[in-house]
Amino acid sequence: MRARIIFSCLFLLTATAQAASVKELIDQGSRKLESGDDAGAIVLFEQAAAQDPRDPEPRYLRGAALEHQGKHLEAEKAYREALALNPKHPEVHNELGIALMAQKKISEAIREFAEAVAEKPTYAEAWANYGRALFNRGDVEMAIQVMKKGCAALPGDADVRIDLAGVLRQAKRLDEAVVVAREATKLAPRSPDAHLNLGLTLQARQELDEAAVEMHRATELKPDMALAWLYLGRVERERGHPELAVSALERALKLKPSVPVTIELSVAMNMRGDYRGAEQLLRTAVQQQPRSLALRLALARSLSVYKKRCKEAAEVLAPLPRQNKDVAETIQELTQHCGPGVF
Repeated sequence: MRARIIFSCLFLLTATAQAASVKELIDQGSRKLESGDDAGAIVLFEQAAAQDPRDPEPRYLRGAALEHQGKHLEAEKAYREALALNPKHPEVHNELGIALMAQKKISEAIREFAEAVAEKPTYAEAWANYGRALFNRGDVEMAIQVMKKGCAALPGDADVRIDLAGVLRQAKRLDEAVVVAREATKLAPRSPDAHLNLGLTLQARQELDEAAVEMHRATELKPDMALAWLYLGRVERERGHPELAVSALERALKLKPSVPVTIELSVAMNMRGDYRGAEQLLRTAVQQQPRSLALRLALARSLSVYKKRCKEAAEVLAPLPRQNKDVAETIQELTQHCGPGVF
């Protein structure tokens, strides 16, 4: 009798230790995932899943780590394994939807996002993903209606309204977009995203002075927000303030160098009369990224439009494929400045 009791106690201790071990593995894997060690996290989540085949959590987290690695199909399989164990898990449905979107499986993704908000009506990210997926599929009106439902389900959430304003803006429903964007700034007055969103919406409605104010506010709230500096530069250029545009775009380029920012900055520099600086900026960028078609076209445009150096512009364009739509359109544009036969 005593031996049976001892055996029972040992069995309970072993089971408890195993459960604790699974939790430890999940916790350790989660820390690795947060630190960016996706491969290390995957190993730990696989160990946890092997120890407890009925627990969906390590499978879900393994999917998240695979998604970070860009392995969307493998992530999809991991999420489906988790849902097979617990189909009523809104976070997994949402993440599965994201993995499906990455694979261009838009209709399948929409079903997952719909399931996520059905399970958790206050799930802001899932509402936004649901609306964006519908918009990407071309169901613009349905996307707007879905995001409006999300706003109704989340009366105090600014992010859903930011996303709705973005969709309304892209749908050219600018009056509605401005109303929703203003709601977002009232709900989150210290959110740089909310102010940038309102600025973009006002810019689309050609209310440039107020748009500049909102974008300035975004940069004040988050000085390292490169996107806000980029759009501020564009607005200042549209307002006819090249000095302010150059200042903002130089900040954007320093924070996050990119081809679009470089081109925007060259345009602003040309506008203020700094033709040599714009040319040098573009030539340096072309040397650093010789395969960038956009930079070469920008250099040719800068040379011909602002400096009337048509022969040099033609030399820049000569190696480029004329059957390319952007190249053909640029040649047609520059011919108006330099005359026929140059290009």
